[in-house]
Amino acid sequence: MTFDRRSTGENVYHVHIVNLRNTYQFTPQFLIRAIGQFDSSRKRILEDFLASYELSPGTVAHAGYGSLFGAEDTGRYIATARAFFFKVSYLAHF
Repeated sequence: MTFDRRSTGENVYHVHIVNLRNTYQFTPQFLIRAIGQFDSSRKRILEDFLASYELSPGTVAHAGYGSLFGAEDTGRYIATARAFFFKVSYLAHF
């Protein structure tokens, strides 16, 4: 995306944002998902990975990993944040 000043034609900013998402479902109960995002204005790359298993309708377990990479002055990207998570939700029938 670019933005040019109308009066002079001068470039005000130029931004690239790329979003990638892929999901693979092994069985009706089990899937994995990967998300990647590049943002040139913030100079960062985001990665997220998720595995999800549905034991029964409404009862699901999720496990995931996420990381954020920021650009150094040299242009190299280094990890600035990382996180793992695990979540279980269930549906109780009464």
